[in-house]
Amino acid sequence: MERINIIPDGISNRISPETFPEFARQALKFAAARIEPVRSALGSNVFFEWAANDLEEAINYAKTAPSLSMLDRSWVLHSILQSQVGLTLEQQKEIARELGDEAYAITFYFQSLLTTKIEDPKKIWYEIVDLAIPDNFQHIDTLEFVAKAWIDEAGLEIFDEISASFTDKSLLEWVAIRVLWDLAQVEGQTEEVFDYTLNLHDDFPRKGFILRSMIGRWARADYKAVLNRAETLPPSSYRQEMIEDGYNEKARIEPKQTLETLDSLPPGLLERVSQTAIRELTKQSPTDAVDIVLQIEDDKLQRELATSLVYTWMNKDLESTKNWILNLPAGEPLRDALLAPLANSLTETDPRLAFEIALQQSLQQSGDNLKGHEASIVRRIAETDVELAIELLPQIREESRRSTYRSIAGALVDSGDTPRAIQLINTLTASEQLEHYRDSVWNWIEKDAEGLKNSVEDIESVESRSNVVLIMIGTNSHTKAYSDEELKSLEKHLTNEHKEMLEQIPQGVQP
Repeated sequence: MERINIIPDGISNRISPETFPEFARQALKFAAARIEPVRSALGSNVFFEWAANDLEEAINYAKTAPSLSMLDRSWVLHSILQSQVGLTLEQQKEIARELGDEAYAITFYFQSLLTTKIEDPKKIWYEIVDLAIPDNFQHIDTLEFVAKAWIDEAGLEIFDEISASFTDKSLLEWVAIRVLWDLAQVEGQTEEVFDYTLNLHDDFPRKGFILRSMIGRWARADYKAVLNRAETLPPSSYRQEMIEDGYNEKARIEPKQTLETLDSLPPGLLERVSQTAIRELTKQSPTDAVDIVLQIEDDKLQRELATSLVYTWMNKDLESTKNWILNLPAGEPLRDALLAPLANSLTETDPRLAFEIALQQSLQQSGDNLKGHEASIVRRIAETDVELAIELLPQIREESRRSTYRSIAGALVDSGDTPRAIQLINTLTASEQLEHYRDSVWNWIEKDAEGLKNSVEDIESVESRSNVVLIMIGTNSHTKAYSDEELKSLEKHLTNEHKEMLEQIPQGVQP
């Protein structure tokens, strides 16, 4: 707590020991009359000066003064402890015990160590390691601070003793992560800390996590050193991680060179490293990235890298990206593949153009069926502008028609416009309607149960209408959407077959 000098510097030394207590009492009364945070700041200063001059008298007053009921005793104790330089933990605990809060002495001791030059880190370590509380990050900060002081004095190998002294595994995890990470970032000792960590026994807490994070940071700082060290290691997951992170960082720093020498990459790294390189090169020079992509002979790799190029370039210059794609030869497979990411990027800013571009792409395999990308674009448009989505419906290719209708109907239901959703579904074939309703009614009830009830008679297909009502009734024990009276009224829409079925199925089981 910052102290405000209610007692000017040096004045306490000019007040006689006999008169100082009275002076301090008056100063505390003055402080107590103030509002926070001034009250505690002034009072803290008074107790600091008083305890520095006469510890016993200050403690006695703090224990007995009724005026302190207006003051926060935590800062009183803090100020008294702060005034005493060089006390051991036991001496501080004795003072705190007199003032009724022995536990605070431990808190203060941990806190004070963070601003103290640690003269005997081994002694301090064994004082505090068993006092630390696992979830107390101030305690963890202090353990880390003292551990690093001890390592500075005795060398990294002393971490063996530090680790062995823990009785709480979670504390060991926190301290190990922090200490080893920090030491590994010190220039000139990264490799030493890495080797030490690598040689820890395999069940050392969070060893893998510490090493992987260390490797990633090391690669970002010096990928060449990481790759060189990896060459000296036997096969292991850590060695593989070093190779992957090293080459990936090289791709980030030297993207053009990496893309020009993809054949020299170790097995298994082509996809990740080439993706990193193309993104970085596109940020630096889109024209260079385009030139390299067009030279790649492997169709699959070319398509993947071109897609990454497009998404990266769009963020910087959407117009140039669009022009490049659309100016590729019409029969070029690469152009066809890039129309989808281009359409995706334009959906929010120019949805009509996005739709037109999506229509230019050839139909793509989707499971057992062919599908046009315009279905995906219209689905996204419907989320924000359902009227435009409906306007574009007639242009949808037949292969995408059913899924697009379902997307728009879903958007209408989400917006509470059940009547229009039903009108739209009425234009589907009978089998398509049945499939749609069976897949969507439960969600429909959750979104607009009242609207569905009021509009169910607008479902033109008798079979579809009966199926919808059958589901509404059969699931009501779960949805609780309709009263008994409403359910009774809905039964008039059931076919005889469905009425018989309803009588035979347990309540709550979806037909």
